[in-house]
Amino acid sequence: MASYRIISPTLWQDPEFRELPPLAGYMLVQIRLMATNIIALYKPDWELIGELTRLDRDGRKAVLAELGKPKKSGSPWLLHEDGYAWVVNGFRHEFGFGDNGLPRRPSGQQIKAVERALAGIPRHVTLVQQFALYYACPNYPELGRVLIPYRRGIDTPSIHPARETGSGTGSGTGTPCASSSTKTRGGGMKDPNVRAVMDWFYGRWSAVNGGQGFPVKSVPYPKEYKAAERILASYPDYPTKLTGLLDGALAGHYFAAPPDCIANFKPSRYTAGNRKQGAPPPQEVAPQEKSAVELMRERGEVE
Repeated sequence: MASYRIISPTLWQDPEFRELPPLAGYMLVQIRLMATNIIALYKPDWELIGELTRLDRDGRKAVLAELGKPKKSGSPWLLHEDGYAWVVNGFRHEFGFGDNGLPRRPSGQQIKAVERALAGIPRHVTLVQQFALYYACPNYPELGRVLIPYRRGIDTPSIHPARETGSGTGSGTGTPCASSSTKTRGGGMKDPNVRAVMDWFYGRWSAVNGGQGFPVKSVPYPKEYKAAERILASYPDYPTKLTGLLDGALAGHYFAAPPDCIANFKPSRYTAGNRKQGAPPPQEVAPQEKSAVELMRERGEVE
């Protein structure tokens, strides 16, 4: 992984960047270039930033408040919480730009770096959930499995979805990702019923493993989606029939290895004859009053 960070030269021509107070623009560039991980969400060296900007604590707070204001084009430049800072569009400018003018796609190694970065941030820092909600959109399908466990706990994002084009560390004009009001029925790996299966699996993984992020393993999103489709086709009532079985499989109650992705969760592997001695049998879960898709609709994720 490269030890340097990228800022597009178009940042200097961005009208909204040029409207920033000089110290705000300086601090934004500092925090972007100091980022210690690929997602530009980390705990900066605030003492060093204070020395470089000649600002005391109150002065830095005032500049951070300025950077946290929503821009005309949507999201703020930067958000901060409990000592952490997130350059909102830093991640999507991490890979440079292709000949088509759009950001290059993250590689498998870069996706693993995202997983490591998210797992290294305390779970009480809600910027993690905001990052997951912001980048959980069709323009970043590679991150679907990585982000799902971190999207829980926040119903709606406080900032607009990530944009595909823009300048520098922030977003300018461009085509946004599918927002929370975008229809997602049918085709293109967007079926909300299948997405609900994925939410269910990654949510159970996180619950059984003490709220930890999903393991660092690169599984292509299409493969996971197809596996979720198979579960939905074979077990339409999967939350009732399979939750107990999945929890037991994840907890190591069977001689078969715990599933580390949806593609490796095969219910036929976790039978009574394959259950370890003394391990409790799986219990059916009472049906929810509302389906997973109904809950997604209430959160505004689908129409």
